[in-house]
Amino acid sequence: MTLSRYLAVLVLVAGLAAIGYAEYSGAHRPPDVAAGPAHHHAGGHEHPGGQGQPSTGGQAGLRQGEAALQARAAAQTYLGLIAGGDWGAAWDRWTTKAQLAVPRNTFAEVGVGCRTDLGRPFLVESTRPTAETVVVITWTRGGSKGTDRMVRENGLWRFDPSQKALTRYKAGPEKAGCG
Repeated sequence: MTLSRYLAVLVLVAGLAAIGYAEYSGAHRPPDVAAGPAHHHAGGHEHPGGQGQPSTGGQAGLRQGEAALQARAAAQTYLGLIAGGDWGAAWDRWTTKAQLAVPRNTFAEVGVGCRTDLGRPFLVESTRPTAETVVVITWTRGGSKGTDRMVRENGLWRFDPSQKALTRYKAGPEKAGCG
Protein backbone atom coordinates (compact mmCIF):
# COMPACT_ATOMS: atom_id res chain seq x y z
CA MET A 1 0.00 0.00 0.00
CA THR A 2 1.39 3.39 -0.95
CA LEU A 3 1.85 6.12 1.59
CA SER A 4 -0.89 8.25 0.00
CA ARG A 5 -3.38 5.37 0.15
CA TYR A 6 -2.38 4.61 3.72
CA LEU A 7 -2.97 8.26 4.70
CA ALA A 8 -6.31 8.33 2.86
CA VAL A 9 -7.47 5.20 4.70
CA LEU A 10 -6.25 6.64 8.01
CA VAL A 11 -8.16 9.90 7.40
CA LEU A 12 -11.29 7.95 6.43
CA VAL A 13 -11.14 5.79 9.55
CA ALA A 14 -10.54 8.82 11.77
CA GLY A 15 -13.49 10.62 10.14
CA LEU A 16 -15.81 7.67 10.62
CA ALA A 17 -14.70 7.33 14.23
CA ALA A 18 -15.45 11.03 14.80
CA ILE A 19 -18.90 10.69 13.23
CA GLY A 20 -19.60 7.64 15.35
CA TYR A 21 -18.57 9.49 18.48
CA ALA A 22 -20.73 12.46 17.57
CA GLU A 23 -23.74 10.16 17.09
CA TYR A 24 -23.03 8.32 20.33
CA SER A 25 -22.52 11.48 22.34
CA GLY A 26 -25.59 13.19 20.92
CA ALA A 27 -23.63 15.96 19.20
CA HIS A 28 -25.17 17.26 15.97
CA ARG A 29 -28.41 15.42 16.70
CA PRO A 30 -31.77 17.18 16.40
CA PRO A 31 -34.03 17.15 19.46
CA ASP A 32 -35.39 13.67 20.00
CA VAL A 33 -39.12 13.27 19.72
CA ALA A 34 -41.79 10.95 18.43
CA ALA A 35 -45.63 10.45 18.35
CA GLY A 36 -49.12 9.99 16.79
CA PRO A 37 -52.94 10.22 17.44
CA ALA A 38 -55.25 7.90 19.30
CA HIS A 39 -58.60 8.87 17.92
CA HIS A 40 -60.78 11.63 19.24
CA HIS A 41 -61.74 13.23 15.97
CA ALA A 42 -64.72 15.21 14.99
CA GLY A 43 -65.96 13.49 11.89
CA GLY A 44 -64.44 11.32 9.20
CA HIS A 45 -62.90 7.89 9.67
CA GLU A 46 -59.30 8.73 10.29
CA HIS A 47 -56.85 6.41 12.01
CA PRO A 48 -54.24 8.29 13.95
CA GLY A 49 -52.12 6.18 16.49
CA GLY A 50 -48.30 6.70 18.08
CA GLN A 51 -44.93 6.57 19.85
CA GLY A 52 -41.92 8.74 20.10
CA GLN A 53 -38.25 8.96 20.52
CA PRO A 54 -36.24 9.91 23.56
CA SER A 55 -37.11 13.30 24.95
CA THR A 56 -34.60 14.97 27.20
CA GLY A 57 -33.16 11.88 28.75
CA GLY A 58 -35.12 11.60 31.99
CA GLN A 59 -34.53 15.06 33.32
CA ALA A 60 -37.18 15.94 35.84
CA GLY A 61 -39.17 19.07 35.21
CA LEU A 62 -39.13 19.12 31.42
CA ARG A 63 -40.20 22.64 30.53
CA GLN A 64 -43.74 22.82 29.18
CA GLY A 65 -42.66 24.61 26.01
CA GLU A 66 -40.01 21.99 25.34
CA ALA A 67 -42.46 19.20 26.09
CA ALA A 68 -45.02 20.70 23.73
CA LEU A 69 -42.47 20.97 20.91
CA GLN A 70 -41.31 17.40 21.39
CA ALA A 71 -44.86 16.07 21.62
CA ARG A 72 -45.82 18.04 18.49
CA ALA A 73 -42.92 16.56 16.53
CA ALA A 74 -43.75 13.06 17.76
CA ALA A 75 -47.42 13.53 16.89
CA GLN A 76 -46.58 14.84 13.43
CA THR A 77 -44.38 11.80 12.84
CA TYR A 78 -47.12 9.45 14.01
CA LEU A 79 -49.74 11.15 11.88
CA GLY A 80 -47.41 10.98 8.89
CA LEU A 81 -47.20 7.21 9.35
CA ILE A 82 -50.99 7.01 9.43
CA ALA A 83 -51.34 9.20 6.33
CA GLY A 84 -48.80 7.00 4.56
CA GLY A 85 -50.52 3.76 5.56
CA ASP A 86 -47.67 2.42 7.69
CA TRP A 87 -49.97 0.96 10.32
CA GLY A 88 -47.36 -1.23 12.02
CA ALA A 89 -44.91 1.62 12.49
CA ALA A 90 -47.74 3.82 13.79
CA TRP A 91 -48.74 1.14 16.31
CA ASP A 92 -45.11 0.98 17.43
CA ARG A 93 -45.54 4.59 18.62
CA TRP A 94 -48.50 3.83 20.89
CA THR A 95 -48.33 3.80 24.67
CA THR A 96 -47.60 0.44 26.27
CA LYS A 97 -51.14 0.32 27.68
CA ALA A 98 -52.64 0.76 24.20
CA GLN A 99 -50.31 -1.82 22.67
CA LEU A 100 -51.42 -4.34 25.29
CA ALA A 101 -55.07 -3.60 24.50
CA VAL A 102 -54.91 -3.99 20.70
CA PRO A 103 -52.48 -6.28 18.89
CA ARG A 104 -50.34 -4.75 16.15
CA ASN A 105 -51.81 -6.97 13.41
CA THR A 106 -55.37 -6.11 14.41
CA PHE A 107 -54.67 -2.38 14.16
CA ALA A 108 -52.97 -2.87 10.80
CA GLU A 109 -55.95 -4.88 9.51
CA VAL A 110 -58.33 -2.11 10.57
CA GLY A 111 -56.16 0.49 8.84
CA VAL A 112 -56.04 -1.49 5.61
CA GLY A 113 -59.71 -2.51 5.83
CA CYS A 114 -60.94 1.01 6.43
CA ARG A 115 -58.93 2.39 3.51
CA THR A 116 -58.46 5.83 4.98
CA ASP A 117 -57.54 8.68 2.69
CA LEU A 118 -53.91 7.67 2.17
CA GLY A 119 -51.54 10.44 1.22
CA ARG A 120 -53.62 13.29 2.59
CA PRO A 121 -51.44 14.84 5.30
CA PHE A 122 -52.37 15.61 8.87
CA LEU A 123 -51.29 18.90 10.38
CA VAL A 124 -50.78 19.37 14.11
CA GLU A 125 -52.51 22.71 14.72
CA SER A 126 -51.86 23.15 18.43
CA THR A 127 -50.51 21.57 21.59
CA ARG A 128 -51.56 22.01 25.20
CA PRO A 129 -49.55 20.47 28.04
CA THR A 130 -51.89 19.15 30.73
CA ALA A 131 -49.24 17.50 32.91
CA GLU A 132 -45.47 17.08 32.87
CA THR A 133 -45.83 13.92 30.77
CA VAL A 134 -49.07 14.62 28.86
CA VAL A 135 -49.66 16.97 25.93
CA VAL A 136 -53.00 17.29 24.15
CA ILE A 137 -52.64 17.82 20.41
CA THR A 138 -55.22 19.20 17.99
CA TRP A 139 -54.83 18.14 14.37
CA THR A 140 -56.55 18.70 11.06
CA ARG A 141 -56.75 16.60 7.93
CA GLY A 142 -58.71 18.02 5.06
CA GLY A 143 -62.07 18.96 6.58
CA SER A 144 -61.63 16.76 9.66
CA LYS A 145 -60.34 17.93 13.00
CA GLY A 146 -59.36 15.87 16.02
CA THR A 147 -57.82 15.96 19.45
CA ASP A 148 -55.52 13.31 20.87
CA ARG A 149 -53.03 12.79 23.68
CA MET A 150 -49.30 12.31 23.57
CA VAL A 151 -47.80 10.74 26.69
CA ARG A 152 -44.12 10.71 27.64
CA GLU A 153 -43.39 7.13 28.65
CA ASN A 154 -39.88 5.95 29.52
CA GLY A 155 -38.40 9.04 27.86
CA LEU A 156 -40.45 8.63 24.67
CA TRP A 157 -43.42 10.64 23.43
CA ARG A 158 -46.08 8.10 22.51
CA PHE A 159 -49.54 8.32 21.05
CA ASP A 160 -52.27 7.44 23.55
CA PRO A 161 -55.43 6.24 21.75
CA SER A 162 -58.73 6.94 23.46
CA GLN A 163 -60.66 4.06 25.00
CA LYS A 164 -63.31 4.56 22.30
CA ALA A 165 -60.67 4.18 19.56
CA LEU A 166 -59.16 1.11 21.21
CA THR A 167 -62.60 -0.51 21.42
CA ARG A 168 -63.16 0.24 17.74
CA TYR A 169 -59.76 -1.17 16.74
CA LYS A 170 -60.28 -4.32 18.83
CA ALA A 171 -63.47 -5.01 16.85
CA GLY A 172 -61.42 -5.61 13.71
CA PRO A 173 -61.97 -4.28 10.20
CA GLU A 174 -65.40 -5.88 9.68
CA LYS A 175 -66.91 -4.25 12.77
CA ALA A 176 -64.78 -1.11 13.15
CA GLY A 177 -67.46 1.08 11.59
CA CYS A 178 -65.38 2.36 8.71
CA GLY A 179 -68.49 3.08 6.71
